Amino acid sequence: MIKDYRVYNFSKKELFVCLLEGMLLNVVVSILFFDSFWAMIPGMFLVVFYFKEKRRSLMRKRIYRLRTELKEFLNALIAALQTGRSMENAFAEAVKDTGQYLEEDTVFILEMKKICAGISIGEQLEKLLLDFSHRSHVEELEYFAEVLVIGKRSGGNLVGIMKNTIRMLQERMDVEEEIYTVLTEKQTEFHLMCMIPFAIILYLRISAGTLIESLYGNMTGIAVMILCLLIYGGCYLYGKRILEIEN
Repeated sequence: MIKDYRVYNFSKKELFVCLLEGMLLNVVVSILFFDSFWAMIPGMFLVVFYFKEKRRSLMRKRIYRLRTELKEFLNALIAALQTGRSMENAFAEAVKDTGQYLEEDTVFILEMKKICAGISIGEQLEKLLLDFSHRSHVEELEYFAEVLVIGKRSGGNLVGIMKNTIRMLQERMDVEEEIYTVLTEKQTEFHLMCMIPFAIILYLRISAGTLIESLYGNMTGIAVMILCLLIYGGCYLYGKRILEIEN
């Protein structure tokens, strides 16, 4: 199982695709901004940066998927608790129902099945769930696991406590999902806007190359282009961070 969901390791396919995309970006920048394939050599720093951002993006998508599947699991769990099952039995039933709903063994389902296997050999549910929650870095799952630990220790009405906790988490996740939907639209608009500088330079080079030819083949032009790229990169990172939802 994954030791830390904040650490993302590329698969062979993802590594190949990311390398291809990074090199393509390097070629586009080298030709549009410097009109030279030699610019691809220092442009390898751009490929490294692209790898870093891609890794971060895939990590965030994985954690968001965990949160989405957790929501489905909590729906199944509260339904199982309402039938009068114990926490452990309801947990196992919810894992089974969620697995059927997702129709595949996702990372979340595999983690849940591992917890069920641990319960079957006598390990404590709260201990196993707490371990997964710390590795996942999903705030709602961490809160759920901590409430379960406190409920077990206090010896109170555990089922009632967990029902209330699940309802509260569901309301919070519903609000977060609405916010995410709105920001997803803004992120699409942001990425389209980020393509405009490339489109403008391409248009000028095709339709009015004499206007910008003085920016190529000399140190002054190179310095200006590098400065523009740095400003563009800074604005891109700033805008991207603004539109991200912290996991």
